[in-house]
Amino acid sequence: MKVLQVLILTLISFSSLGQTENFKLVEIKEKKTELNIPDLDIIHFYEFEEIKFVVGHSTDNSKIENVGLRLFILNGSNEIIFKSTGQQDSFYFEPHIFQSSIDKDRLIIIGEIGAEYSWGAQAFLYEKNDVIEIGAIDVGIIEKPVNEEEIYFESPSRIIRYLEIEYQNNEIKFSFKKGETLAINPGGECERRIESDKFYYIWKENILIEVEN
Repeated sequence: MKVLQVLILTLISFSSLGQTENFKLVEIKEKKTELNIPDLDIIHFYEFEEIKFVVGHSTDNSKIENVGLRLFILNGSNEIIFKSTGQQDSFYFEPHIFQSSIDKDRLIIIGEIGAEYSWGAQAFLYEKNDVIEIGAIDVGIIEKPVNEEEIYFESPSRIIRYLEIEYQNNEIKFSFKKGETLAINPGGECERRIESDKFYYIWKENILIEVEN
């Protein structure tokens, strides 16, 4: 119920703007920390203004959703306001912040995951000390497209430098810079390639939808 209330408030605040809202990538710095979070072996600690992002391995693997790297988000009082599920056997889980061009307190967090190659990313919406999980962006970037017979020599790369995010008409759109090649379902059995201007995601009514032109 709380998530639904937050979503409704978020959509109302968005719709009151009446204009396109762009989200721009901003830098967050990794720092040392003396934080002690129960059941978490901290590997990376980042700060953006008063918000803290902690990445680590769960030491409580009694539930499958805890296994692997997890992202914890803390407020200015060091209270945990969000815990992600574990990313299984991924090598990294890197948070990146996109800040609203209209409301500086509204952020979209893109957590890139992967191992030898990109597995895509998880997206989250932060607003007013609440975090909503948007969903999985199951995409990698092929930085140097190759011929079909050589395709297995290329590995999907991270999307963060190619991602474009905007809000309009009660929808958040996740698209990619033109002229690139995307790997959909990177590393999976159904991995396929598509031009970046023919594929994007729309988040509306708390659902993340793939759109292919």
